Amino acid sequence: MKNKHIIFPAVVFAVIALVSCENKEGLSKKINGTWQSVPEHIVNTDSISVDIIKSYEFAPSQDAEGTLIISAMLSIEKYMPANDSIISPLTLNSAAVASVTGKYEAIAYDKIVLRPDDSTFSLSVDSAAVSYDYDVLDENAAPDLTRLKPQWATEFRKYLTPILKKNLLQCDTLTKVKINNTLMDCHDGKTDITLRLQSPQP
Repeated sequence: MKNKHIIFPAVVFAVIALVSCENKEGLSKKINGTWQSVPEHIVNTDSISVDIIKSYEFAPSQDAEGTLIISAMLSIEKYMPANDSIISPLTLNSAAVASVTGKYEAIAYDKIVLRPDDSTFSLSVDSAAVSYDYDVLDENAAPDLTRLKPQWATEFRKYLTPILKKNLLQCDTLTKVKINNTLMDCHDGKTDITLRLQSPQP
């Protein structure tokens, strides 16, 4: 009789462990692919506005773990008041891309731990993508503004680096993960987010 009492808890533990493992592995398989967020403001002031679209790429490697790439596409809009050269206010527009790689681990049927590596962070602002939107411009100002494009790209990169590092690296867990076809609903620690599958799952 003693043996039965000893064996039964061991069997229950094994079953629970197996189910837990299958749930984690099942979630890891379901998230395989690239998931994209909707656009959102990360900066919105009177002088500058920055929108971001983030993508999470999950690639399972073993069991419930795998490699992770978090990337971002950004659109930047900066308002510039009139000055000695510009007789009418103008708006600067630019685009940027950022990314960070790392690892992820599904630790439950609805929870994913993210481990982005801050040493892999990269941010690029293309000076060729800098453009000006204005109504009236002094004749001598246009060439000067063209020459300033690389400088603005550098300024945007310097400004955005700490903001994006915080944004891409601060999220270390996705909870309440629910997948319905090509949509993933989850919680990033602050807000509920919805991601849409962009690449087909193998």
